[in-house]
Amino acid sequence: IAGMGGEETVRILLNAKGLPEKLVLSPMHNPDKVRRTLIDLGYAIKRDYTFSDGSRFYDIIIAEKGEDFLTPEEEEFGRTNVKERGSAFKAKMEQRAKQLESYISSPAISEPEKERLTAERNRCLKYV
Repeated sequence: IAGMGGEETVRILLNAKGLPEKLVLSPMHNPDKVRRTLIDLGYAIKRDYTFSDGSRFYDIIIAEKGEDFLTPEEEEFGRTNVKERGSAFKAKMEQRAKQLESYISSPAISEPEKERLTAERNRCLKYV
């Protein structure tokens, strides 16, 4: 399943009459929700990484039937990305951190939202 958002991917997985032994997924948004759903559905994530095509980044999640557990960090960013820290993943995190910095510096942003975005930016910078 590729080319659609993570929430739609989750909807497809949850409503499927039967699922194959192995899945290859590429959610355009919310890959964390897809990872959580896979674990809940009894899949083990075998590889989970980011690649780039120019300035665009894509997540690929390969899962097979089996038990698994993800740390909060692995759920958010992908186990392979967390462990291997490939160049595309680092570039994606750097791009996201810069984007968040521009939001944080906006005078119209509330203090609680600024704190939330700062925490997210700091999580991204950990991988740059």
